[in-house]
Amino acid sequence: MLLMGSTATLHADLIVCPEDDFFKEHEEECEYAGQLYTAAGDAGFVYVFSSPVSNEIVGEIPNGTDIWIDFTYETETGVLWGVQTPKKNLSLGQWMNLTEFEITKTGEDFEREHQASLEPIERTYTFGEQRGYLTLWAYPGSDQIHNQINSQDVEPGAVIPMTRKYTDEAGQVWFYIEVNERINGWIQEGQELTLVRLNNYWYLDQGTYAPATPTPQPTVPTPRVPLVSPSSSDGSVAPYLKKQPEPTLMIGVGIAGVIALTALVIVRFWKKR
Repeated sequence: MLLMGSTATLHADLIVCPEDDFFKEHEEECEYAGQLYTAAGDAGFVYVFSSPVSNEIVGEIPNGTDIWIDFTYETETGVLWGVQTPKKNLSLGQWMNLTEFEITKTGEDFEREHQASLEPIERTYTFGEQRGYLTLWAYPGSDQIHNQINSQDVEPGAVIPMTRKYTDEAGQVWFYIEVNERINGWIQEGQELTLVRLNNYWYLDQGTYAPATPTPQPTVPTPRVPLVSPSSSDGSVAPYLKKQPEPTLMIGVGIAGVIALTALVIVRFWKKR
């Protein structure tokens, strides 16, 4: 929905564009991306710049962070830059050098690449009496957690449809579980529930998911967690930007300055008299 009086630039499919000076000047050369990228800088982080031709650093993104890129721009020397449309201040430039990023592979990418190897099935996954979390991965062999299902949120004996089967190069069988459009993902054959919610620091080691650092087992009953995706980031660059002065604060400082200057002029005027 567009608000009356909005000056934001939009493409034909109603994609909101940035309004920073560089984008407005090079809009015809920018291409829509709509893609997640993962920070992978040599220094362990990636800088966010106000524009591809500026040295002004406006943020710093740690490696491993997924960032949504709305548009890309390629320089004359072939360097690809990406920008994310700000949610509030559209004139704020937040550009990143994409040579320091990797394209984040998604479940959709996996399915396109392995479409011929995906076997349609009509099977079900059944929850037993065991308590814990069933982790659903973005795609077979991925370290990206797509969803997790808390067994306490389902009735014992509940069944969930498994609609696709995939066997990887190592012979490991995977099944695609689909609760609904929002809760879905891949599990390994024989995958067990975990006592604690996994996070994206877990890795695939010789066919088994294990913690990168030892995870202490809970000494109290696992708390009930809603049946929702555990994703901690929506791809926004905002949390990694330097804090910008609040507009109201800037206005207040400006008014105070005007008042002080006016008072100084009045004092000097009366002294001259």
